[in-house]
Amino acid sequence: MISDFQDLSEKIDRLAAITLSLRHDNTQLRQSNKTLAEQNAELVKRLTEAQHRVEALLALLPGSGQDDTDEQVEAAE
Repeated sequence: MISDFQDLSEKIDRLAAITLSLRHDNTQLRQSNKTLAEQNAELVKRLTEAQHRVEALLALLPGSGQDDTDEQVEAAE
């Protein structure tokens, strides 16, 4: 019977150690996730800014208007 209590005590100790380890891992993963989400948001912001700059440059190119595209379609018909 004492042996059973010792076995149970050892299992509880192992469970406690595993729980602590998992809590530590969870904390690290949450921090990593937060950092990655912040990096992702920054990259999305930069990508959007770059897209707007490219669109602005394209609008400055001669013959880049919608009217030109319509005229080209009509001429092809």
